[in-house]
Amino acid sequence: MGMTVQFYSADVQELVALFSAEFTPVHENTDTFDAFLDQLTTYPRADLSFHLLIPEDLDGLCQALKQQNRLMTPTFKDILLKQIWNYEDQSLTLIADNFVVAVARMSNDEIEKAALVWAATFPYQEPLEQTPAYKALLRLREVARDAIMQKRSLIFRLWGDPVFFRW
Repeated sequence: MGMTVQFYSADVQELVALFSAEFTPVHENTDTFDAFLDQLTTYPRADLSFHLLIPEDLDGLCQALKQQNRLMTPTFKDILLKQIWNYEDQSLTLIADNFVVAVARMSNDEIEKAALVWAATFPYQEPLEQTPAYKALLRLREVARDAIMQKRSLIFRLWGDPVFFRW
């Protein structure tokens, strides 16, 4: 199993209820899981599940963003506000508002510059605009903007084998 690294724009209580209802020993079957996935797709999501090392690559993301906004924290752990749900090998964590606002306000030029710095840490061969890092940053900005516009929270989902990350 790989790792799932995602950001959702959602109401905290709604998303926790959705995950809590699905991830209990009684409810783990394919029918309810498919319904869970269908409902989960209704939330705006930025997926960063592309061979990341945790926390190194997420710290690298913060450092690339910090070059565009000096108020950004250089470590990802600093934007993790509060774990709101946890079950076995996955968790949901509330992201600090200052991160949400900073990402939402980034211009296309700032996104491109941050993506250029962050993408340089991966072995990409394609042009910047085609890299997973660039596409993920664009989508993260969209999800952060949705969180602000809809007065929702930005929620970080991490799902995977703990051997892949050290926090």
